[in-house]
This record gives sequence, C-alpha cells and structure tokens, in this order.
Amino acid sequence: MFALGVFVVPLIPAMLEFACETCFPIGEATCTGFIYALAHIFGGIGGMALTALIETKSKERSSIAIGVLLICFVIGILLTLNTKENLKRLKAEKERN
Repeated sequence: MFALGVFVVPLIPAMLEFACETCFPIGEATCTGFIYALAHIFGGIGGMALTALIETKSKERSSIAIGVLLICFVIGILLTLNTKENLKRLKAEKERN
C-alpha cells in the first residue's frame, strides 16, 4: 500500500493530462470519462475474479492473486515507459502562433 501511495497515486493526474493531450480534438471531460468508465469496468471484473481466488483461504491461490496484481503492475509500467505519442494540442498551439 505504501508503494501504491508513493508511486501510483501521484501519477494519476499526470496520466489523465497526457491522455487528454493525445486525444486533443476530443474534450477533456469526454476523454477522462471514458478512462474512468473503463477503469471501473475492468477494476470490477478483476476485483471479482481476485476476490474469488482469495476467499478460498488457500495460500497458493492467494499467491496467485498477488502474482496477477504484480503482473498487471509490470505490464502497466512497461506500457507507460514505451508510450511515444505526438502531443496534438501542443502542435496545434504552435501552428496557431
């Protein structure tokens, strides 16, 4: 939980701003709404699946649940580090000036 608070929570506003920047012609509210809607859908499905694993009170299944969470974090970090995108709003502002 400490690692989540230190590393993940501060990234949320920066990632939302980056997402809005890359979807420039679309409004910020629409872009943010889609991101939160998908996060709630996948979070709910993932939460139910991991809860089913943990409620069996088996140490092996609890370890599998923790492994799944760690794999999700690693995939998220790799996708974030390998994202290369043109900043459309910045480009549009430079063209205007």
